[in-house]
Amino acid sequence: MSTPKHLFAQTRKTPNNSMLVTHLHHYAGVPGSQSRLRVMTLLGVGGLVVLNGADVVTTHLLLSHGAVEANPLSSVLLASASLLWVKLAILGALGVMVIRHRPRFGVMAFVFVALGMYATAVLSNLLILNIVMR
Repeated sequence: MSTPKHLFAQTRKTPNNSMLVTHLHHYAGVPGSQSRLRVMTLLGVGGLVVLNGADVVTTHLLLSHGAVEANPLSSVLLASASLLWVKLAILGALGVMVIRHRPRFGVMAFVFVALGMYATAVLSNLLILNIVMR
């Protein structure tokens, strides 16, 4: 059974007899790799949309129980009732950028780091809500 070469880094001998590792990003020409990268990035953006919505909802719940928004920019946007729309506009622009431009690993990594940060914020909000509602 052969292993597809795009799953692993390729190694080859150099003139001085040491092994040279060709990094995975050199496989950008492998058929389908660009589309997989684009799909994964778009899935991450979709997750960001869901988590941003959950962040806004849990933040409103906390505010209704007497909490104060710590982020000054979010506080201003919450006061004008435009926080969700601003977040959705930014994520929509990111989604359009991912669709229209060549997929990049760095963008995907950024999206998934942001996904982890928002997941942490939502989890934190839920934990605080659990404490407040006891």
